[in-house]
Amino acid sequence: MTPRELEERAKQFGIRCLRLAEVVSGAVVHQPIARQLLRSGTSVGANYRAANRARSRDEFIAKLGTVVEEADETLHWLELIRETRRIPAARLDPLILEASELLAIFSSSRKTAKSNREGPAGPKPARSPARSANNQITRSPNRQMRVGLGYDIHRLVAGRPLILGGVRIPHAMGLDGHSDADVLCHAIADALLGAAGQRDIGHHFPNTDESIRGISSIEILRRVRTILKAAGFEPVNVDATLVAEAPKIGPHIDRMQARIARAIRLKPGCVGIKATTNEMLGALGRREGMAALAVASVRSID
Repeated sequence: MTPRELEERAKQFGIRCLRLAEVVSGAVVHQPIARQLLRSGTSVGANYRAANRARSRDEFIAKLGTVVEEADETLHWLELIRETRRIPAARLDPLILEASELLAIFSSSRKTAKSNREGPAGPKPARSPARSANNQITRSPNRQMRVGLGYDIHRLVAGRPLILGGVRIPHAMGLDGHSDADVLCHAIADALLGAAGQRDIGHHFPNTDESIRGISSIEILRRVRTILKAAGFEPVNVDATLVAEAPKIGPHIDRMQARIARAIRLKPGCVGIKATTNEMLGALGRREGMAALAVASVRSID
């Protein structure tokens, strides 16, 4: 497929996302998802077109990286829409397949471009770790490792979907909040921000900002990663624990790990998710709400 043909394919994909967003926005509760799908889906084609008009290979690789992120984000929103069961699978599944294929194509193109930039000799060999006089491995003084702690709690209410780790969980009640109230993602976000010495999510995503009402907490994690990058850090791993009497989240942990990892650009194995009850003690024990704790490590970007 030529770049021009791929441009047209990405453009048509954006149009299909636009039409789907119009349908999804018919339900008020799903309007934030529709807005995010519209933004990311239509951006894929526009950003790929911009990448093809880049003036240098480095600019092309950078712009293609944006395309990969937009395609990845669009796939996330499509999967979230599928979980609402509002759109027939016959209409939605082909679009999810197209998003997956475009993501694979763009990712492969970026990988090839980066490989070509390194020249025919291939990537530079990894440098041997520095050693001290007594032959002990020493770390670069400019490479920092930091750890942060996060905690969040939300009240359970009727009439709200329960979203945990970016996954919709079948339950009679949902968590109340300005966003989708994903307590697990909020704890992880605060841990990451704290590790980088940044203010908490209440500062970056205030509940007085109507433009982010109903925002997905997976999107919050994406934005937190951007905040970390601007501060000179990148995530290394996260470990989180959900505190709730019900429901059981064991069957959903793999999907939670995958979605959180994708949002902050980690491998799923670098995202730990566990759950425990509060032994029927206190408000959590009475099933009035859910809480989450998280630890995250980050490192400075060379």
